[in-house]
Amino acid sequence: MDILTAIYGPGRGGSERAALRLVAAWRDLGHRVTVLGEAGDGAARPLSLARQIVRHGHQGPPDILFAPGQTYALPFALAHVLARPGHRYAPPLVTKISNMPSPADRWALHWLSLQKRWTTKMVAPDRASQDELHRMIGGSVDRFAFVANPAAERGHLSHLHAIKPAAAGPLRLLAIGRLVPQKNFALLIEAFCKIATPADQLTVLGEGPERVRLERQANASGLDIRLPGFRADPAAELAAANAFASTSDFEGLPAVLIEALAVGLPIAATASSPAVTALLNDEQLGLLTPVNDVQAMAGALQRLRTFRPDRRAMYAAALHFTAEEAAPAYIRLFEGLADFRKTAKRALA
Repeated sequence: MDILTAIYGPGRGGSERAALRLVAAWRDLGHRVTVLGEAGDGAARPLSLARQIVRHGHQGPPDILFAPGQTYALPFALAHVLARPGHRYAPPLVTKISNMPSPADRWALHWLSLQKRWTTKMVAPDRASQDELHRMIGGSVDRFAFVANPAAERGHLSHLHAIKPAAAGPLRLLAIGRLVPQKNFALLIEAFCKIATPADQLTVLGEGPERVRLERQANASGLDIRLPGFRADPAAELAAANAFASTSDFEGLPAVLIEALAVGLPIAATASSPAVTALLNDEQLGLLTPVNDVQAMAGALQRLRTFRPDRRAMYAAALHFTAEEAAPAYIRLFEGLADFRKTAKRALA
């Protein structure tokens, strides 16, 4: 199968890293995969990327176009507009939903509804997210599917599982993500300040435009709150931690949550998506709090001091979210669409 995908650069974020995991797995399965923008610097240039998509398509259209997040629906939409006049048939476009929108975010919902005009399939990270997406933006149920988020490679999760979490004692709380409003690390710092003792420590790994604001908040607290920047491999920080927190306002299914599961860290997370809620809802694997609720998160952080989840069950759950699991599931989806494409192409002839 010939697959075309596009990214703004490998260092941009989790969607891009997940896309490259899938690309490697698809190639291992023997498929031809072209990645446009792989050498990019991460800056969003949708028109430039759209032109690359069109140029590649004119050389010979692939079987499938794959947008690795709804952000990438824009360059693929622009490519659809820019395609040569009289180009009567375009390959099916499959868009991975990397972040589930908040039901209150009308702009995000409107944008997703518009995407249905040129997107063949929208792929959510789990069944609950698929059903919620369909409920929010409507349309034919055939437009939606789900494939477990390829959060990591199986070998990486095995390596993380070999890490023994830090001993109980003072809280060594870890959070990982881009320093952007979506992740709501300001809420995490505020909640930590409500329950922390002088011996406790909070580390937030990541980089982004919220750094100055978060540093100011951390410094004003007088507590041990660290923002050491981005880590390509956070294994050392995961090994030093004895608890993990995720305070996003909205998500798909973040890879860092799957990594924390693999290690077996006690987790407190906001109900930032149907997928996160389904994963942590029964408290076997972690503690769930409402979005944007400081008091609830503070209470959950306090509980992490004594919360002891089932580490074996956590690892088993993490293994569902690997590129090795997701890649063949996507190929089965692509093959069904490609067969439909061939039938439609014959009808147009």
